[in-house]
Order: sequence, then C-alpha cells, then structure tokens
Amino acid sequence: MKTCTFEDLYIVPGKAEIVNGEIVHLPPTGDMPGGAGFNIALSLREYERRGGAGRAYPDKPTIYQRGEFAEAEPAVPGWRMPVDDLFA
Repeated sequence: MKTCTFEDLYIVPGKAEIVNGEIVHLPPTGDMPGGAGFNIALSLREYERRGGAGRAYPDKPTIYQRGEFAEAEPAVPGWRMPVDDLFA
C-alpha cells in the first residue's frame, strides 16, 4: 500500500486528513450537515419511542447520497429515511 502525501490530500474531495500514511475522510461540518444529523437523531428518537430500541455502533460508517434511503440495521431494524428529507 502506498503512503499518502500532501499532494494526494489536495485532490481528495471534501475534508480529509492523513493518519498513519492513509487518507481519512472527515464528516462535513456546518449548518447543512449539522441539521441533517439533528434530523436523523429526531427520527431515531421517534422510532425508539414507538417501541424500537437497542444501540449499536458500526465499525465502518455508511455514507449515503441524495436519492438513497438511510437505514440503521442492525441497531434499529426497519428504520429507513429518505436522505433527501434530511436536507429539506
């Protein structure tokens, strides 16, 4: 595996940093991503109130794009939300 350089980092879209020679993508910040995270939390809280429950955190996060449905398997079975609704 090639060790990444600053030159490699400059061409990576979005926010990233080099950790142990590898490019690590960082989550976006600001009003829009913060609002999206807030909407996800509200949706999950409502699901939990209706009887859903457990907590689990994945080893590797999933990145969703507009036009897709976010889901929280296996932590919250059956929970789905259109990604586009997060940015409404």
